[in-house]
Amino acid sequence: MPRPTYGCCYKRRPAPSPGGACTAEITTMKPILLFALSLMLLVAPLCADEVTLKNGTVHKGVILEQSATFVRIETADGKVMRIKQDEISSVAESMETGDAVLDEKLKGASGDSAQAVADAAVAAKEAGSKAWALGARLALRRDEANDTAHELLGHMKVGEKWFTNRKDAEAALSKELAEKYKAEGYLKYKDGWIKKEDLPAAQKDANAFLKGDDLIYRDKATVMKAQGFTLVGGKWIKAGSPEDQAAMTKFKELTGESIWIHTTPHFKLHMQQYQPDKVAEFGDLMEKVYAWFVKTMKKPPEFDVFRGNQGHIWVLKDKNAVMDWYKNYRNRYSLDDGFGTLLERGGGNVQSPPQLIATQVPNQSGDIRNQLVHVAGHFLIGHFCRGVEHGTPAWLAEAFGHLAEDVHLGNGMVNCSSLAKYAAGGGVAEKEFSTKDAKDRGKALARTKKDAPFSELHALDLNSLNGDHLTKGWTLLAWMLKMHPDQLVAWIEGMNTARAEEALAKATEGWSTEQLDDEWRKILKTGF
Repeated sequence: MPRPTYGCCYKRRPAPSPGGACTAEITTMKPILLFALSLMLLVAPLCADEVTLKNGTVHKGVILEQSATFVRIETADGKVMRIKQDEISSVAESMETGDAVLDEKLKGASGDSAQAVADAAVAAKEAGSKAWALGARLALRRDEANDTAHELLGHMKVGEKWFTNRKDAEAALSKELAEKYKAEGYLKYKDGWIKKEDLPAAQKDANAFLKGDDLIYRDKATVMKAQGFTLVGGKWIKAGSPEDQAAMTKFKELTGESIWIHTTPHFKLHMQQYQPDKVAEFGDLMEKVYAWFVKTMKKPPEFDVFRGNQGHIWVLKDKNAVMDWYKNYRNRYSLDDGFGTLLERGGGNVQSPPQLIATQVPNQSGDIRNQLVHVAGHFLIGHFCRGVEHGTPAWLAEAFGHLAEDVHLGNGMVNCSSLAKYAAGGGVAEKEFSTKDAKDRGKALARTKKDAPFSELHALDLNSLNGDHLTKGWTLLAWMLKMHPDQLVAWIEGMNTARAEEALAKATEGWSTEQLDDEWRKILKTGF
């Protein structure tokens, strides 16, 4: 058996107790020596746990539970293992957790406070380590009341006490609220509380009262307004904040027309000819697109694509309304004469990604959701990949718009169609494209090599893309997303600091754009 080293015990021992430093197993010792050792242990290095099996396998991490029959240990990869005692050779304290990043962060916390250990765990999490939870648990060994460590582990605090079990926390919270509300004169009512003077009315019409987040039953209007709902046409709508209401009034003053405005965490919808409840539905859909994009780009849910801004989307009833909007709002959004020219020529379907603005006239023959989802896809990739050459590549913006439609609205939706008036603005009319037949169409292009080389596709602007270009862009994105997702994300991010071909080579360990074309043709022929 190895010799004990300072601060670490290699004998079988009970599980570490919360708040304790690394302690050796002590039997009999003179009082003076015991006191001296206790002083040494106060500044002993922070220790994790190490379980060695009889077959020689070693598991490092933090022991969560230890009994006469088993040991439960959480390892650096976040897994929890339950090991039988008869399989174990020894249980020891270790100077390493098994994760290089966390161990490096903990070096500065050795012999320091529980808060320093918790801060090291936070730093490890921010650095991408999966072992940050081990650091939080080590902090709790030194101080079982450390707030930072508990918050990291998702525990709930009620009063001054932390709970690891949500059910226990909710029970404690319920007890605490019961004492509070009784003292304030509330009465128990159903699964909550109610003012004494409101009880007769609630007993007469239970539907007239709703329970708020604080468990108190109040009249429906009060609760709904507190939760951000507005009564419109007899329906409670999750929209119409005071700011939105003021903006709607201002639009009416400027144009003489009515509009409904709905704000979500990442978008602001301004829509004519749609009922408020439908606009709220559209807002929920836009947020789903946002969440999907962030996940697709392998970012955490809180990642801010728009850098603190919101996507403003205006859907107006006709071209005249669009031009009237432009006249009244161009200064607010810093729009130039060129934007107005595009509105005039294009009939109102124009985006200005730098300001996160889109103005549209609904396609009466289609579903407005297609246009909204497509715009959301454009905005998102446009701000995630701004590019160093000529901004966001047009093929990539269209591909993400189409992919968003395909994912959220179903394969086979007609994403682009031929519009003669579009060509009148200097663009290409042959834009007909659908995700339904895109793979077959791409397969035909690949077999005949009639697809545009990537170097050519990448240089085209939005107005110059035709249906075949859209087909290649969408299938290229869909293929890489399915079979090379990490390389795709690295490539897209790389285009923010390097030319497309340079970013591609770095992301794929050497692919040229010619090789990208070859790989695309190869996979399209066989299917993916």
